[in-house]
Amino acid sequence: MKINLLAFLVLIIAANFSNAQNNIWYSGGDVSYYAPIGSLKDRFKPTLGYSAVFGKNTSKDWIWYGKIEYFNFDKVNYDRLNVKRKFTVDGSEKQLSFPLNKLKMNLEIIGLSANANVNYFASDFWETNVNFGFGIYKWIGNRRDFIDSLVTRNSSDSLLLVDYIDVPEKQQSEWSGGFNIGAETAIKLYGPLWFTLGAQYKIIIGELWPALKIDLENVSTFQMAELRAGIKLKLNF
Repeated sequence: MKINLLAFLVLIIAANFSNAQNNIWYSGGDVSYYAPIGSLKDRFKPTLGYSAVFGKNTSKDWIWYGKIEYFNFDKVNYDRLNVKRKFTVDGSEKQLSFPLNKLKMNLEIIGLSANANVNYFASDFWETNVNFGFGIYKWIGNRRDFIDSLVTRNSSDSLLLVDYIDVPEKQQSEWSGGFNIGAETAIKLYGPLWFTLGAQYKIIIGELWPALKIDLENVSTFQMAELRAGIKLKLNF
């Protein structure tokens, strides 16, 4: 499956390259801000990532380029993580909520994708494009073991044990497909050097398993918004 997808990407890009009329090559790099969306936001806070691109125009208005990127969601969103338990305190049953501040986990991703910029507006000093891409992503999800005693106090200020939790460590490692769509603007700085700004929606078809003992739901897809800034070289040959 992975080999077929890579072959398909190569064929598409090669076919488009054969139709190019002007030899304009592009290379550059970006720094991106990845903000989780949906259930991924319940686990992680935004993070920074890095990417490098290399491509070529295939027509007046189309540019195809390859992109390699890396990012790591390593900041746990403790504001949205807690475990709930029902417990009888002073003769009445209550639902208690306990923060999971000791929980450690991360999601590390490296991707290789084929992308296209489609020109919307262009001048000698300013360009605006819409873009889309698809590729494959190697991701590694780590959740450290979690051991904790959940305690509360009664009216006499005595400690009561609500639950003892012992969840083993879990690691997942998979290859998944994904795609993105967005827009980009580029401003010429000097000569072949351009400054770029972009925003896009990205989805990777991966799944993080749940941990029911700590009320941690599964994540069925990795959805995120990406804001990026970078530098590119535009060279004519």
